[in-house]
Amino acid sequence: MKPAPKHSLTAPAPFVPRQGHDELNFAEFPLVLLAKRPPAGMHSIEYQDDYTDPKGKIVTRKVTISGAGKYGLPNAQDEDVLIALMYLTLLDKQKLQPDDHSGVGDPATARTIHFTRPQLFQILGWPDTGDNYERLKKSLRRWKGVTIIYENWAFLTSTGERHGTDETGFSLLDNYELSDGRSRPKEPPPPTLPFADLPVQRSLCSITWNKTPFASFQSGYLKTLDLDRYFQLPTAAAKRAFRYLDKHLPPAGMQEYDLERFACQHVGFSSKYKPSRLRQEVEQTVVRPLEQANFIAPMSVQDRFPKREKRYRIAFARADQPTLLPPSAEKPALAAPYSPLLNELKRHDIGGKAARDFLAAHPAAYLEQKIDYLDFLMETGERPKNPAGWLRRAIEQDFGSPAAYVPKSERERSKAEETERQRQRDEDRRRKEEAQRRTEERAEARTKRRREHIDGYLHCLSPAEREALEQRTLA
Repeated sequence: MKPAPKHSLTAPAPFVPRQGHDELNFAEFPLVLLAKRPPAGMHSIEYQDDYTDPKGKIVTRKVTISGAGKYGLPNAQDEDVLIALMYLTLLDKQKLQPDDHSGVGDPATARTIHFTRPQLFQILGWPDTGDNYERLKKSLRRWKGVTIIYENWAFLTSTGERHGTDETGFSLLDNYELSDGRSRPKEPPPPTLPFADLPVQRSLCSITWNKTPFASFQSGYLKTLDLDRYFQLPTAAAKRAFRYLDKHLPPAGMQEYDLERFACQHVGFSSKYKPSRLRQEVEQTVVRPLEQANFIAPMSVQDRFPKREKRYRIAFARADQPTLLPPSAEKPALAAPYSPLLNELKRHDIGGKAARDFLAAHPAAYLEQKIDYLDFLMETGERPKNPAGWLRRAIEQDFGSPAAYVPKSERERSKAEETERQRQRDEDRRRKEEAQRRTEERAEARTKRRREHIDGYLHCLSPAEREALEQRTLA
């Protein structure tokens, strides 16, 4: 019998997917169709919006997704597969180090992620059946054949430098391998991830990312993603809206969007819908599922879909914020030039014209969020080498929240709770010490009274009685 391979796909602790990450460029626009299959003759989809850069210039950003002729455009189920593959990749922190030399002689080695189909199905919540084996195969074929072109966009290198601001085109996957288990490599590569409750597999599957998205992973251009909440959402539209809103909604307060732009350009609804019908579709497939998932705060229809200048808008607020601000007919108010935010920016070594430009170009809530991201990193010991430079890039490039990010209000509440717990501990210790002191005082008082009683008794005895008592005691 051949000896067991050195590397096992089991680990002592069971694997439960909880929190993943989402690449911020992929969260901005859809890369898939909401429908299960494209209409006849459709081979590409396009999304775009207007973005105001920090200098106040309006730039039209655009993404075009083209599918291979035979396999076509990716659909909503393929987006779930993409999320699961990113989760597998981003769990392996060592591969994401920019100076990783594990692929010397073969740069693609560092971009290659090994997995088994049951592992991937466990994340996706798919049964381990033959139908889903075929489903995964078709999904990887589509992702391998897809070409994505970003215009007026900036992708980051592994070291955080910007590139591709005019146009960037790539495929997500350079290649993939699906092993059917009929053959076994002599020395299978070690699995990069622990999955304890799965049987040992005879072979591994793999995907190799294209260098452009993988460099973005390495640069940390990511935000956290609640996988459990994401996969439990019942509609593809709710999942897509969840990713976009999780990136853009401020920690507190209301945020409004143009309904058509939000639904058609960032979620993926057809632009052929009439406004009233589009509102109904968004209400049923986006708003209700996100409210039921306790991601967005419930609102009346009038507050949810206000009408401004003959156009429907849509308002959102996070469900876990303590208070909600009323919806505004205008764009979010910009920070006042001499607001306390100026001192906050100066505190992080951003002052002068740069600080005033940021205050003039961005809402106060946006700047407060980025400052809080940096404060969180500083408090948790993940201090950037250049905090001021990091904050500038976070504001200019709209960084998402750091890994395991906890909002300022929750951190302050945790500190207050810990302070209260410490106060209770100190109070309990003081009470115990006081009780102990009183117990000792009572014991001393009893001893003293007993001695006084004995001394009084002995004092009343005659010499003969006292001598007799002593004799009896010695006997």
